[in-house]
Amino acid sequence: GSMILQKGVRVRHLTRGSTYTVEGTLTVQHSGGDRSLDGEVLIVYADETTKRCYGRPASEFEGRFEVIE
Repeated sequence: GSMILQKGVRVRHLTRGSTYTVEGTLTVQHSGGDRSLDGEVLIVYADETTKRCYGRPASEFEGRFEVIE
């Protein structure tokens, strides 16, 4: 089954061991030359230590992160 990646869910990076909190989703708006990302939905997640936010397609969480309690 696919991971549930809604706001507030905590995940751990399987390689680095760092932990993140899912903040929600965003839809990319890209009107430049390469429009392949335009309309793509990304999961926004924040590093629990640095508070820096990242975005990644939901499909890339599988096998890279695990949900933690």
